[in-house]
Amino acid sequence: MFLTIILTLLFCGLVTAAMAVFLFMIPKFGATHFGAPEDIQKMVKKMPDLPKWKNAQGMSLFILIVLGILGSFFWAGLDAVHTDMDFGQVFLRFVVMLEGYKLYDIFFFDYLMLTKMQCVLIGIKSGYLMRNSRELT
Repeated sequence: MFLTIILTLLFCGLVTAAMAVFLFMIPKFGATHFGAPEDIQKMVKKMPDLPKWKNAQGMSLFILIVLGILGSFFWAGLDAVHTDMDFGQVFLRFVVMLEGYKLYDIFFFDYLMLTKMQCVLIGIKSGYLMRNSRELT
């Protein structure tokens, strides 16, 4: 069970890293291909293009993060095989991992980032600026 909790925390950390890569390194790709709201997609299209090296670095980091996420699930399954877990124990492990992430997503991404911080990214020529979303409406 300890490994399940560790892998859940690893999974949540990697998803947070993927979100940071989307926001700061490849915002146009992240907003247009991963379900951002229409107003955010329009705002991101107006942003100046980032240097190609930064896009390449962001995509490389994102690919490594996705491989890490897949690796955490592979590690959970491999450990289940090596420790001779039965189906119920393996099922419980993956339920704990996915529901742990779901709770993390609800609390951290949805509650804290969207309601308490109320921040969105706005592109400016010299980089990025965090602004309160109330100023945009």
